[in-house]
Amino acid sequence: MKKKKIYLVLPFITLFTTILLSSCSELHVEESISSKSNEQFSKALRASNEITLSTVNEKTINDAINEAGIWLGNNNNSSSSYTINIPSGKYNVGFFNDRASINFVNFNYAGRLIIKGQGSQNTTINFTDRVTHEIFMRNCSNITFQGMLMVRDELTVSQGELVRNLYQSNGKTYADINIDQGYPSPENIYPLAAVNLAAGRYIRRYSDHSWPRVENGTNQWRWDNPTQVSGNTWRLQILGSRRVLQEARNYFAAGDNIGIKSKCTGQSFIINGSNSISFIDVTWRLATRGVVGWGSSDILFEDCKILRTRVNGAWSYLSSPGGGPQIGRENDNDFTQNVTFRNCYFAASGDDGIGLFKVRNVEIINTRVNNNFARGILIYRHEGRIIPEQVCQTNLVVRSDRVEDSDGNVYNIPSCN
Repeated sequence: MKKKKIYLVLPFITLFTTILLSSCSELHVEESISSKSNEQFSKALRASNEITLSTVNEKTINDAINEAGIWLGNNNNSSSSYTINIPSGKYNVGFFNDRASINFVNFNYAGRLIIKGQGSQNTTINFTDRVTHEIFMRNCSNITFQGMLMVRDELTVSQGELVRNLYQSNGKTYADINIDQGYPSPENIYPLAAVNLAAGRYIRRYSDHSWPRVENGTNQWRWDNPTQVSGNTWRLQILGSRRVLQEARNYFAAGDNIGIKSKCTGQSFIINGSNSISFIDVTWRLATRGVVGWGSSDILFEDCKILRTRVNGAWSYLSSPGGGPQIGRENDNDFTQNVTFRNCYFAASGDDGIGLFKVRNVEIINTRVNNNFARGILIYRHEGRIIPEQVCQTNLVVRSDRVEDSDGNVYNIPSCN
């Protein structure tokens, strides 16, 4: 009987052991599959990263950009993205190095870096060094600035009322201008423009003080040698040939509203040999000129604005002393290509609202330009030939402004349809 009992128990033990081993094996397989799934999920999570700056200045922004570069280098695929959030508020950003306040050099990754404010009405980057460029990029790709106002720390333009008719003294022509309260003197904006940039100092007449409109079709008049007469009244020497000076004396009269510019700031941005760069919902004031060139490509301006500033409750005549985006430098070896302006509004810049030079394939869509100091849009002409190629527009609105080539001829941009 004892042998029989032993005989009956052994099969049960064998069966139990088999089931247990089988279950352990299946459990091991499930754990292995689960481990692989978790690893894949973890990789998916690492496809994007996001930080928010608690302190915002030139150091924290550039440090965050360096950290973003390390992360994008480790997650180097086109679906990766790294977002640097800048909270609502106004932040001072000063001198960082000789290139610019915000620097990118060889920032070249498959993934995208997004520097994101909380909207151009909520996040303000106040650049405190007037002569330093704001943003510099060389050999970069896949960078977006979004949702912010970029402004300079102080007024960079001036304006006032002509006290008397233009007059001659010792063979020179002068304009005496009473500078509006709250605006810098001509001397204040003069020294920052290099002596060899005298062409960057001009005056023009504006037709309305409450809602300033530059008088369309008039010349810009060069000025130099600012001298304080008394109080807020300053004397400017007007430069030009005898014919030009005679035209100026005939044109200006006492009581005229005068806008005064001197190209005294660094660039808003320099994009050098870079690809897939976007500005989305970015507004510029007081320094608006940016340069895109050296064979850059795939550049987007969307929902961007150039706007004037209120001083003592009234709008300034000029939004800045320089123009707006200048695309494709005339002396570049390579064309800048594939540039889009969509839903933009560029007003009252100190030169050309948009300058198109050595550039190919430009679309201007649902965009308005008005009241720019020189032209609304400049189309570069060299040796009788229009240089920009494949430029088209859809719903472009030009008011109190002109679209011209560099010889002063009206230019009609063809429709994209």
